[in-house]
Amino acid sequence: MIPCDLRDEESVKSAFEKTIKQFGGLDILVNNASAISLTGTEQTSMKKYDLMHSINTRGTYMASKYAIPHLKKASNPHILNLSPPLVMTAKWFENHVAYTMAKYGMSMCVLGMASEFKPDGIAVNALWPRTAIWTAAMSMIGAGDPGMANSCRKVDILADSAYGILSKNSKSFSGNFVIDEDFLRSEGIQDLEQYSVKPGSALMLDFFLPEEQLNKGDNVLNIPVPKSGEASGQQSVGKTDRIFEGIKSVINDELRKDINAVLAFVISGQSWLIDAHTSRPLRVEKALCLSRLH
Repeated sequence: MIPCDLRDEESVKSAFEKTIKQFGGLDILVNNASAISLTGTEQTSMKKYDLMHSINTRGTYMASKYAIPHLKKASNPHILNLSPPLVMTAKWFENHVAYTMAKYGMSMCVLGMASEFKPDGIAVNALWPRTAIWTAAMSMIGAGDPGMANSCRKVDILADSAYGILSKNSKSFSGNFVIDEDFLRSEGIQDLEQYSVKPGSALMLDFFLPEEQLNKGDNVLNIPVPKSGEASGQQSVGKTDRIFEGIKSVINDELRKDINAVLAFVISGQSWLIDAHTSRPLRVEKALCLSRLH
């Protein structure tokens, strides 16, 4: 693994140089790194705003920029962004304008670069899950709520979708905003229950979906769009305790060694730090920002 700070131009350039030196070329770029803060305009500090935009939009643009000269030499070059379709409706903006802008910036890279680099045969596509995905981060955040995992799909659905997209002919499959389950069905995979954490359970829908994805009438639960400051104080305290108990239960010696860091969380509007070595939560007044898989 090559360490890289996606906010730092020299770090990104160095990562590509080391990759080319090690492997002799580049065939695929997956832009997955992202930062999130589901906060309203007044609650979003400019530090949070800058972090989301420097990682999501600027990071995607910069990684693509420095990958393209190498991708031009590949036989089937692909860029894949983990970003949503560009659904321009107020419901996906009104409660977290800054985050939506940053995430949609990744998708705008798809829209523009797919056309810009079509003559070079470089495919640029986006992939987005229709439902919530059960990740390590979701596991910690959902501690104390065993039903949350059962309402999610496994990461395998994104992995299989990405593999299928990246196996396509780059000259003919580009500029697409792919929803995972629709793509897999088009590839002949009809049994999507294999991707459910608990087959048969109702699934939570993800954000940023077009209306036709929200109203299919299938076994899904529509996630309410969060608003800043919704949670009550008493409920937040109990929920926070359960979350940190769950975090402590998954931080073992091996994970402490791998992380070697302080973890930052925002829970119900309150910011917390956890030293991975002690697993002790510390409440802080200065707001921080979470990272997420997509």
